[in-house]
Amino acid sequence: MGLDMYLTVEKYFGGYGDEAGRNAILANIGPDIPPMSRASGSATVSFEAAYWRKANAVHGWFVDNVQGGEDDQGRHYVPLDDLKGLVALCENIVAGGDPDDLPPVDGFFFGPTDDASWYLDYLQLTVDQLKPLIAWFDADDSRSCWDIYYQASW
Repeated sequence: MGLDMYLTVEKYFGGYGDEAGRNAILANIGPDIPPMSRASGSATVSFEAAYWRKANAVHGWFVDNVQGGEDDQGRHYVPLDDLKGLVALCENIVAGGDPDDLPPVDGFFFGPTDDASWYLDYLQLTVDQLKPLIAWFDADDSRSCWDIYYQASW
């Protein structure tokens, strides 16, 4: 048991219209997709972009900045610019900035709140996971139609 945190990226494909169009899109998704039951079917492609375990300070940031202060284990949309802000904040603290800018938070099996090496390791992990994702989005304007979601469970 503990705080497990997931960042997923997804895109909805809908209204294929005909079987040829549907098959063309599914061919790009992968060969092991079950057949669709409707001619006007749709699909959502989703992938896990980041994962943390007991990174309570990072979770606290998502609760405060994405979830409106409500720690509800729900699935929440994350704007790309917010992720960029989180990365900048983590980089600043890892480089010697003020840890009070991103304090650890207590919670049910959230892990320690007083271990400086653990804290900095998770901030660095956040940077290491999110910078390539941000670069992926920034490399192609067409990727702006992909959505980012955060969800935690414990």
